[in-house]
Amino acid sequence: MLNKIIITAVFIISVVLPLNSQAQETVRLAVGEWQPYITEKVEGKGLLSQIVSAAYKEVGVKVEYHFFSWKRAMFYVEKGSYDGSIGWVKSTEREKRVDYSDPIGETASVFFHLKTLPFHWDDSDDLQGYDISATYGYYELEKLRGLVEPGKDYRIQSHNTELDSLKLLLNKRADLFLCSRAVGLSLLRSNFTPAQAALVTYHPQPFFTDDVHAIFNKQSAKSQRLKELLNTGLQVIRDNGKFDALIKNYIENSKSEKLGDLSAVFNSYFSRTFTSK
Repeated sequence: MLNKIIITAVFIISVVLPLNSQAQETVRLAVGEWQPYITEKVEGKGLLSQIVSAAYKEVGVKVEYHFFSWKRAMFYVEKGSYDGSIGWVKSTEREKRVDYSDPIGETASVFFHLKTLPFHWDDSDDLQGYDISATYGYYELEKLRGLVEPGKDYRIQSHNTELDSLKLLLNKRADLFLCSRAVGLSLLRSNFTPAQAALVTYHPQPFFTDDVHAIFNKQSAKSQRLKELLNTGLQVIRDNGKFDALIKNYIENSKSEKLGDLSAVFNSYFSRTFTSK
């Protein structure tokens, strides 16, 4: 009888422990500041972080966000020190180094400029002769550098942060600054006086619009499994309405003093619902 009890107890433990362990699994994401989508400045760590956390919650995974420079975040994912990262646009070069999740949302990058500059552009040739700033390591810089060819007058400069570029713009040391629309507006409203922010505008035509993804280590079996769990969770929150509810709630709460009133931007941001590819 005692043997039977012991065998039953062992069986229960062998079943319950893996389930418990799976429910407590944690994904460690290396990220950088990309206010207002990913930021340490607000509860929930930004809109993109809230979407990813909600998706992982549906599949029983906790999320930890660890903040670094974006260059170091990519390095840690490639090395396998962290499971993944979020907030990345696909590029040919990056696809050789990491794997991508299904789309989480989309971003539009536009040219910011002083209102005193009569700037208009229809195609890339119209950008010649302007001093254009972009952030080092960002996809915007890669896209701009793709324009460069002999005989063309493209003047491209890179800087460590978006804030650096905005300061250059205000000091008239750059003509244009290519940046995510919501990121640029958020930084203007949270780092400058209203009078300074009022000096800057942006051209409504995006230089590009692209999907935003999470990235994962190519070799790690755990990272690959966490990628598939994220894809599953994203589909669940799109189907059950939590995805749309998160965005609507973020729009309502985007009038905080820390990030500035971005409700007009968010009303158009993430306007389409993605399906798994």
